Amino acid sequence: MFCDYRIHPYINCILFVSITFTVISTNLWKSNYSSYQEELYKKIYDLKSNVFTPVGYRKIALILNNEGYKTPRGSIFKNNHVHSIYKKGNIRKERIEREDIVEILDILVQVCYPQMKIR
Repeated sequence: MFCDYRIHPYINCILFVSITFTVISTNLWKSNYSSYQEELYKKIYDLKSNVFTPVGYRKIALILNNEGYKTPRGSIFKNNHVHSIYKKGNIRKERIEREDIVEILDILVQVCYPQMKIR
């Protein structure tokens, strides 16, 4: 909620402005992926999303094992590891790229004229 009031210098009045809004953002969240996890996701994503010859999870696991990669916990790759990294990486990517949501809930503008004193 934002509130402000000003006394106008030329007109003998007080202007009161109140705005209530909410902001939903994912930019306040910091990623806890290691550079190795990001590298694995990028490699799996590139192999899986190849338009001409998309590769299946089993074949990607074989490729990663042949290139000497290990899972983030140090095991050899199986198709379920590849699927998990791909699925969770896509969820993370969607969350990070999500647009911020700003909602203005209420706007209130009041002009208050002071009462004249009668002598």
